[in-house]
Amino acid sequence: YLVIPAPNPDALAAFLSGKGWGRGGGDVDRDRDGRQGEDGPDDLDGDGEILWMRRRAVGGRFAPDDAAPRADGAKLGDPRLVRDAGPDARRAISFGPLEREGHDDDGDGEVDEDPPGTDLTQNLMGVWEEMGAWPGDGPFPGSAPETKALMDLSFETPALLAWYGFSSEGPRLERASERGNDADADDGLYALLVPAWKAACGLEVRKASDRPGASSNVGSDLDWAARHLGVPACRIPVWRIPKEAGNGRKRGDPDELDWLLWNDRVLGGKGFVPWHEGKHPTYGTVEVGGWRRFTRYEPPADALAAAVDGVVKVPFAHAAFAPRLAVVLETKDLGAGITRVRARVQNVGYGPTETQRAEKAARAQGVQVALVLAAGSERLAGPERTSLGILAASAVSGETEWLVRRTTPGAIGRVVARHRVAGAAEAEVKVP
Repeated sequence: YLVIPAPNPDALAAFLSGKGWGRGGGDVDRDRDGRQGEDGPDDLDGDGEILWMRRRAVGGRFAPDDAAPRADGAKLGDPRLVRDAGPDARRAISFGPLEREGHDDDGDGEVDEDPPGTDLTQNLMGVWEEMGAWPGDGPFPGSAPETKALMDLSFETPALLAWYGFSSEGPRLERASERGNDADADDGLYALLVPAWKAACGLEVRKASDRPGASSNVGSDLDWAARHLGVPACRIPVWRIPKEAGNGRKRGDPDELDWLLWNDRVLGGKGFVPWHEGKHPTYGTVEVGGWRRFTRYEPPADALAAAVDGVVKVPFAHAAFAPRLAVVLETKDLGAGITRVRARVQNVGYGPTETQRAEKAARAQGVQVALVLAAGSERLAGPERTSLGILAASAVSGETEWLVRRTTPGAIGRVVARHRVAGAAEAEVKVP
């Protein structure tokens, strides 16, 4: 297990401070004005946190989500939320889209359009096959040093079996494919892994591309792992909230209203800053508020240990599906001190030695087998080393044969099988 607790330390530091954008990597000139990262979020109301702002707009698409409760008292909306109601100039209150709290730092008439840093997930090379400009974040894939370091480390770790990324919150595990369908080549392996993942943490599993609102941006750590490393990839949310009984909406997973109800019930409302008026140098009067930065990113302190315990078992569940090798020997005395040695290698694990994606990514290697002779033994026929190809779960290789002359008493040697992921196995060859 190779554990990387903070692959994006600058973003972590910015997030913890409450004053940064929460990204790492180099700045990007998003507004093409010759300057990089000069117009990011700002603490507009001076409360020490960068939250969200909304501004009224005649004919704006968004309206307060203030649907009346059901007859039984269950809520169908909350005025702290907005809903996309379409443009309507007759509506009493309409808003434009929610924006990060901030103002026009570079004087170009736009707000927060050029935040500092790079979104490292979107800087990873995913499934970029279209002609034209790179559509991920940053000038090109791997432009951020943190992304490049992670790509190099993972690509140069040949024994890598799988990729697991931990995210803050979410209702389900997400498997690759996210913005491409490369990982679907290994649907057979995922069909084995999904029940084990679910048993380990109790969560359902979906393709990341099935997440509501999934972006079309091609940068993705899951796609990077599946396409270029050829390994199964899974994103694990550290925690989640349940559906709230007071929410009368029909929904598959907890929604924003569930979060507000949970915040009111568990946190006493402290996780959401009520909307309040503020003066904006460009927009005039705006409303500032929204979720505090920790509320949706980690559980309360008294629930943290249980949340972590609930998800760390997921990568361990994969161990049962790792390929493992065993050597099966057959020897026969042919007389005159000559022994015929026949060997097969079996994959006794519950996963293949190579995935379909590893083959397509030119990462796959065959299982190698060799006869390592002891002193006093002489190879008369048979290869020094040979490749047995890829072994499916429980599969047995073809046979490799050697003829060996033994001139002194003792063992003939060892048959050794090796594979970059499945490891090594050996069996001693004795004179029959």
